[in-house]
Amino acid sequence: MEINQSIITQELQKLIKRGFANTETYSVKIRDIVINKSDNSKIIQNSIAEAAELCYHDVLSDIDLTILVKISPYDTISPATYQKILLKYGITKSNYLGLDYVKEHQLYRIILRNGMRYDLGFELIQDDAVAVITQKGASADTFEEDNSKDFLLETADRFWFVQIQALAKLYRDDYLIADHLANMNINETLVLQMMLRDKEYKTNIHRYGYRDTLQYLQDQENKCPYCKYDEVFSKIAEKLYQASIAFDQLAIQMNPNYLLRKECYFEIWKCYDRAMLRKTNEINNEYCK
Repeated sequence: MEINQSIITQELQKLIKRGFANTETYSVKIRDIVINKSDNSKIIQNSIAEAAELCYHDVLSDIDLTILVKISPYDTISPATYQKILLKYGITKSNYLGLDYVKEHQLYRIILRNGMRYDLGFELIQDDAVAVITQKGASADTFEEDNSKDFLLETADRFWFVQIQALAKLYRDDYLIADHLANMNINETLVLQMMLRDKEYKTNIHRYGYRDTLQYLQDQENKCPYCKYDEVFSKIAEKLYQASIAFDQLAIQMNPNYLLRKECYFEIWKCYDRAMLRKTNEINNEYCK
């Protein structure tokens, strides 16, 4: 796996091309750059490249985009429902690693399995002149409603997004936030383990405990390979590494149909580490000149 400005540009082109295939999608805004579907292909391609360059700082960069959609007021699909149909933009349950929906901002924060990070929002305008979509034609592969029916899926989506968010903070030297996020996700593994314990003992009443073996401490002999910087970095990295292993182990016990995600996460981590180490070496070489 490789993540760089060129690949981010290519992936952004794919997402926008997929979006513009929808009759109701009119434009995409990235920062202050507006990419209109009505523009010719060369202008669209140049605008996407310009937007990617504007957003790209390093391998940890994400893309903030707002998609303008026009919906008929006579449509059977509501604007609120439309925003949940990410399949129309090529984002499916099989190709993302983590996802978090921020209700107050009506924003999806997404990390795909190929390492692409999006903060994706919609601007929906009702227009009498546009065609009716209908619920059936739009497909019912929605995220928020489906996930809310499945505690594990909703938790897993958020867990893996936070894991990536923590890595970005860690490699950008924000140890306070990185450790806060790592501790949050350690707690998520404890919640899953408590739920499994309740199931095993058929009770959620615990006057006394069982001196439980904590799952996130079970693979300590399997050390994080990225604990090679300073002491604080290494401690946070170890938490993230062990949380990843523990979460997958516990989730698969809760639901045998759960798809393991840690190997995908570790591949992205490897890519981050390689790219950030290369960037550090370039800075040091430039400083020594």
